[in-house]
This record gives sequence, structure tokens and C-alpha cells, in this order.
Amino acid sequence: LTTAALLLGVSLIWVLLEARSPTEEPSVPSAATSDRPVLVVLPLRDLGPEPEPFVSASLTVEITARLGQMAPDRLAVLAPTAAERYRDREAPLSEIASELGVDFIIEGSLSRSRDRVRVRILLVRAGDETLLMSEEVEGGTGDLFALQRAVADRAAQVLAKEILGLEAAPEAEEEVAPEAYRAFLRGRYFLDQRTSNGLMRAVESFREAIGIDEGFARAHAGLAQAYALFPSYGLAMPSDTLPVAKEEAERALKLSPNLSEAHTALGWVRWTYLGDPEAAERSFRRATELNANDATAWQWQAGPLVAMGHFDEALAAMNLALERDPLSLVLLTGRGWVSFYARRYDEAARYCQEAWDLQPAFAYAWQILAQARAQQGRFDEALNALDRSLALEDQPAVHLDRIDIQARSGDREGAEKAMRKLLEDDHRAYLPPFRLALVYESLGRRQEALRWLRTAASEMAYDWGLAAVDPRLDPLRDDPEFSSLKQKGPAQADGESLPGPAKELEGESP
Repeated sequence: LTTAALLLGVSLIWVLLEARSPTEEPSVPSAATSDRPVLVVLPLRDLGPEPEPFVSASLTVEITARLGQMAPDRLAVLAPTAAERYRDREAPLSEIASELGVDFIIEGSLSRSRDRVRVRILLVRAGDETLLMSEEVEGGTGDLFALQRAVADRAAQVLAKEILGLEAAPEAEEEVAPEAYRAFLRGRYFLDQRTSNGLMRAVESFREAIGIDEGFARAHAGLAQAYALFPSYGLAMPSDTLPVAKEEAERALKLSPNLSEAHTALGWVRWTYLGDPEAAERSFRRATELNANDATAWQWQAGPLVAMGHFDEALAAMNLALERDPLSLVLLTGRGWVSFYARRYDEAARYCQEAWDLQPAFAYAWQILAQARAQQGRFDEALNALDRSLALEDQPAVHLDRIDIQARSGDREGAEKAMRKLLEDDHRAYLPPFRLALVYESLGRRQEALRWLRTAASEMAYDWGLAAVDPRLDPLRDDPEFSSLKQKGPAQADGESLPGPAKELEGESP
């Protein structure tokens, strides 16, 4: 499909939403309950003299992934972030089980001496703290993959036979080169941080893994997910990285057709780049069929549902994601973002509050809070929230958000001054066109706003895909030119020479 298909899809969504009241608030569904037993893998403690955080964290992630993919229809496995708060906290297993709502717990340790590594794990039934398994493996420092696989396979076999009533656990994936696996672990570690710097380092690590072992499907899938997120963090234009994400996801699926994270990445690309929400839905559905414990698959599935105004379904998908990873900062703020589009602003703020109660330094939570409070006219709170975000992570796109809200609060003069400074300080930075459009609309420059919205459409910007339900665009909905823009394809946008933001602020003609 072409960019024209994306614009057609967005236009159709607008038509479907015309009769919907912009203030309609759908009810929030309860997350689906499950009678599957629930397991959590606690963070492995690194007992070495010089701990490497990513090694123990990544091994925890890999053991969790192995068990989560074993029989997702019969066993729920919480994501590693659900147990992260117990990394440096001593607590009885019964207390942990009660707080997390789990039936089984795996805990363990990692120790190293010279060129040897020892991994020890225990599988405990939480209710009566019965020890079901104690396993210890040892090997060279270059054998991390083999050690992880041995421990995870042993745990999988015990769970399969003793808990799930299976004859045997499914086979694990084929082995890869140890150096490639180590680079992959770093990539997953950085990808899960969900920061600009983390995404860039994730790409480096995944590329390193692929360079060592071209047939490493999970590294291709990880690279696809990282590149898929670049535009959302203002790191690149969608047209620069989403085609690469598509290629990497397809490559991963050729190597491993049942790899859930590859289907998840392809689903995101099918929606944001190819403009095909139905195909995206098929990819996400396949991902959750393969691994119902994949929280990211449920989270990303919410995107096209929001775009089509299916807020109840989107909220349900986010709730399912949170069931699998209840303490994830990304999921808590993502749930708040869905609430924002559903125009449930206090609810959005509440999820942001839950996120920064866990980690006050998570910048994204402050950004979503700012948007929710701005829609309520609580501009001082919104600006303060963005200041907190910028103090944590200085992003040009967030500066645009601040300028937008500053102008909406009535301080247009200060907003224009801030915009000039941003362009002087970050003249080489990529400024998302959708955010620029919001700024110019708030500054009273409607034509510039429309031009940048057209650019957002031609670039296949993520925000443009949600324009049909974005409350920040409400002031434009009665504008004939805006209505016309909704019906235009990218050819009209691509054929225009768009002015740079600096010239527009100076009042020069395009």
C-alpha cells in the first residue's frame, strides 16, 4: 500500500467518527480475568564482585520469555518489570506472591569467578512455599546462552509436567553464536528502557548481533521494534526508519514464522507506515495467539483501535497488557495516553501518577500529564509537568509541546520567543511536523498549521494517524480547508514547497 492508502484510511476514519460527539466518554472495561496459574521470575541477583546489570537483567528477561512462550494459554507469566522493585528489596515470598497475585515464583542468582559463570534458580509454589525445583548450572563466560537455555529448559520441563499436565515443554529456539546472544541481550536491555538514548543503543546492539549471526531471528525482530519506535521519540522521520522496520520484521518471520515479537513489529508497521489497520490487527492477533503473555503486542494493538475511535477495545487491550506487566512505566503511561484520546483526562492523569510513584524520573509520564491538564485548561500544571520532563530528558519535540501549551495559555509573545530560541539552538534537530502544526495553530497561524499537517500526512507521522480523534485538533474541525485536507492524498502535499519554521515566524511568505 502507498501513502495514499494511509490518507484514504484516515479519511474514512474521519467519516466514521463525524457523528460521534467529541465529548463522549466510553466506559472503561475491566481487564479480562483468567484462571491460568500465574508465575513471576524475580530479578536474578548478581553476586559477582563487579556486577554487570544488563547481564543479570537480560538473563531474567530471557528465562521469563522462554517460560512465557511455553504454553501461554495455560500459564500466565508476568513481565520482568513487574518484579523489578524486588531487585534490591528483601521480602518474604508469601508477601511478594500476595502483592503480585502470583501462584509460582522463580528466584535465583548469578555468580562469576574469573572466566566461569554459575546460575542457580529455585521454583517455589507461592501458597505454601514448597520448593519444586532447585537447579544450578555452570559454564564459561562465553556460554551465557547455553546456561540460560539449560536453566530455562529445566524450569520449563518441571512446570510442564508438574503444573500444567503436559508430557513435555515445547522445544526452545535453535542456538546462536554466544557473542551474538550477548549483543542481543544488550539490545533488549536498552530497548526496554524506552528512552531516546536507549533506542539508539539498542539499534547498535541488535546490528552487532546480526553482524555476528545473520540468521538470528530475534535480533532482527528487536531491530524492527527499535526502528519502529524511532519516529515516536523524534529520532527520525517515519519514512526513514519504518521501511527498515518492515524489512527487519519480514526477515525475522522468514527465519522464524512463529516469532511473536516479529508479528508485533510488523503489525505496528502495517498500521503506521502502510495505513492498513485491518492487516495490523491480524498481525497483533497472531502475535497474541503465539504468545498471550506478550504485553507489547497488546499495547501496540491499542493504537489502531484508538485511531478508529474504538476506545473500549483499546482500553481493554491496554488492560490486558497491564495484567501481564502491571508495574511497567511504559504501559501505565500508554494506558494514560489512550485515556487522553478517549477524553478521560483525570483518568489519564491518574495513570501518570501511578507511573511516577514508581519512578519520578520517567519523563514520558510528565508529558502525558501535561497534555491532559492543558485540555482541562490547567495550563500552569501542564507547563510545570513539561519542565519536569525536559529536566529529565531534553527533547526538541517536548520543547514544541511546551511552546504550544504556552501559546494556548495566552502567552503568545513568550511562545514565539521560545520558538525562535528553539530553532537557533536545535536548528539541525528533526522537529515533528504534527507538533509544529499544533504550535502554529496555537500561535494563530492557521495556514502554517495546515501546511504542517499536510507534511505530517505525507511523512506518515504517527500523530497524523490519530488526528481523527485528537482533541488538540478540535479548533480546526470546522475549517473548510481542514476538511479538504482530510480528503487529500499525499500527492498534493508532496507537490508543495513547504516553508521552514524560522521563516514562518518571521512572517515571510512561503
